[in-house]
This record gives sequence, structure tokens and C-alpha cells, in this order.
Amino acid sequence: MPRSTASRTVSITFDQPKSRRMPLLASDDHRVKVILEWAEEDTQKLLELCKIFEIGEGPNQWFNLALALAREHYPTPDKRGAKHKWDPTVRALLIAEVERKLSQPSGNDKSVAWACGRLAMQEPWKALVATKGSGVPSSNPAASLKRAYDTGLKDRRTEMMRRVISSYPPMSDDAWSKLVTDLVKNYWDKQFAEIFNAWV
Repeated sequence: MPRSTASRTVSITFDQPKSRRMPLLASDDHRVKVILEWAEEDTQKLLELCKIFEIGEGPNQWFNLALALAREHYPTPDKRGAKHKWDPTVRALLIAEVERKLSQPSGNDKSVAWACGRLAMQEPWKALVATKGSGVPSSNPAASLKRAYDTGLKDRRTEMMRRVISSYPPMSDDAWSKLVTDLVKNYWDKQFAEIFNAWV
């Protein structure tokens, strides 16, 4: 079965040593022949991998292949920074949350910074901005939300998601809070529409 990777599909497989059985009654010459056939089979597959990873012939060919495979299977984990946290959907939800805060009686004469400060003390935003991309505790969670808000206002894809969100009928505060929490916390594991449509 082909194996999909981040950038390619690989259908090459290698036999495990225990799956290669030498015939019990094989002569020495036959054993040598079988071993050479196994070696040739492995070599051809390795050469095919070199083509897939675009590795040319040369003295470092096998080292470069080993390095390419190591990078493919043991990559450095992505830092959990802003690019991971703040996709257009999450930014659009933040903007909607801020607008909702400011539309309430307690927020009529308040600023976006005030609304972000309030949200920074509530889930799911509290957990989202609790740490920086490096894992270090954030010194100013409210400012982090304000930056994400400002960035979202300038982003075309975020604006598209805002329109989707605004097209749904009003809901109670409890239902809205539950929806936002589910979307922000589970967005990477579920499809946006699957979660959103469950609430409308």
C-alpha cells in the first residue's frame, strides 16, 4: 500500500530480515545466490528511493539518502507558535468574540483592548495565549489577543470566515461560548463545518 508523506507518495517496501528464509536444504552455492538476489533487490529499491528524494549518484549518495529518510521520519517538532494557533477560523472567532463583548451593555463605551483583556481571562482564549511559541509563559495575554485581533482585521481569509460566522442566526450566550470553545480547542481535529453545523 502506498505510504503518503508530507510531500510524496512512496510505494516501496523492504522485506524484514526475519521474513527472508533460506531454504533448509540449500547448497552453499544456492545460499550465495539467494543472498546476492536479496542484496540486488534491496539495492534497486534504495536506488529508487534516491530518485524519489532526488538524490544523485556520488560518494555521498547513501549518506544523503539516510539523511533524507531521517528528516522525513524524525523531523524536529514544529514550535507551537502563532502560525499554529492563529489560523483564519480562530482569528475570525476572536473578532466575533470581541464584537460580542463590545455590543453588551458592560462594553458599550469600552475599547478593543478592554475586550481582549476580558477574553484573556476566559477559556478557550486563556489557554490559547497562556504561553508564547517557545512555551514560555506569556507576560501579556491580553496584548497577544489584541495582536491576533488586529492581524485578523487585515487578513482576507479571516474576513471570509467572519462572513460565514455572521451568516448564522443569533444564539444564547451559553450556546455561543460552547461553540467557540469547541471550535478553538478542536479545530485541528475536526472539520470546521462539522462542528459549526452541529450548533445551527
